[in-house]
Amino acid sequence: MKKNIRFIIASLICSFHSFAQVGWIEPDPTIATEKITIYVDLSRLDMTKEYHQLIAKYPGPMYIWTWKPFEFPIGSPKVNGTGEKAWKNSNELLQMTPAPDKGPKVWKYEMIPTEFYEVTASQVYASGISLLVKPKDGGGYGEPDVKTDDIVIPVNPPKTDKGAVYNFPSILLEDEITTIVYDNAVEKKSTMKNLSPSSDLYVYFKATAKDTTTDAVTTYQPTAFFQVPNNPNLRLQHTGGTEWKLFLIPRKFFGIPQNLVPQDLEILVRKKDWVSDDDTSGDRPKVKFGCN
Repeated sequence: MKKNIRFIIASLICSFHSFAQVGWIEPDPTIATEKITIYVDLSRLDMTKEYHQLIAKYPGPMYIWTWKPFEFPIGSPKVNGTGEKAWKNSNELLQMTPAPDKGPKVWKYEMIPTEFYEVTASQVYASGISLLVKPKDGGGYGEPDVKTDDIVIPVNPPKTDKGAVYNFPSILLEDEITTIVYDNAVEKKSTMKNLSPSSDLYVYFKATAKDTTTDAVTTYQPTAFFQVPNNPNLRLQHTGGTEWKLFLIPRKFFGIPQNLVPQDLEILVRKKDWVSDDDTSGDRPKVKFGCN
C-alpha cells in the first residue's frame, strides 16, 4: 500500500524539469482526464518588468487566472474573480499552494483538466492551458498591476508506443525499484534486429540531478561509454523471449545525494563487442524522473 501511494503521488509531481520555464505541468505527457499539477516559478520571471518585481515580493497566497481551454463567465462558481472589481478579488477556488520541493518561489495548482474546464480531452490538447498568476488583489484600477505575464503551457498527449528501450513502471521513481527493459522484438534498427538469447548486452546511462537552490546541474555517468563492458552492474540479463532487463533503484544506483533533485535519465543499449553505431539500440530515450 505504501508503494502504491508513493507511486500515485509521483504521478502527480512528474517533473517537466525545464526550469527555464516559468510555468509547466506534471506529469508530461499528460492524460487530460486525470489529475495534473500546474507549477509556476516566480523566480523565473523577467524582473525588468515592474509588475514582476511587485509579485516577486508578495508573500502569497497566489491565485491562477485562466482563460484556456475555457474561461468561465460571470456567475459561474469557477469565474476568475468576483464582484464589481473582479481583478481585485480572485476566486478562492483558484488559490494556489506553495511547492517548496520545487523551489522557494514555486506555487502549484492541482486539477483534472477536462473536469475543471468542462471540455473534452481533445480540446485540452489542442489549446493547451493559458493562465497568469496574481495575488488575490491584483492591483489595477489606478494602482500598479501585480501579476505575471500570460503563461501558455502546452498539454502533450501520452505516447502509445513504448519503443524497444523503456522503463517500468512507466513513472520513473528515484527511490523505488525500476526495471530497464530492452525488447528486441520491436527494435527498428536493422543491425540490432533478431538478436540471439545469448547476445551480451549492456546499458549506457547518463543521469542528471539539480540543486534547486543554486540551479546547478550535476551529471552522473556510472561508466564512460567505451568502458561500459567493464562494469558488470550495467549488464542486461536475458529474461526469456526477446527481452533483456536490468533492475536498479535510481538514486542509490547513481549515488545522487539527498539534497539534489533527479532530473532525467538517458538510456542506450549496446552490444558488449561494440564496433560502431550499428551496435547500439535504435531507441535512446531520455526519461524525466516522475514522468510517463
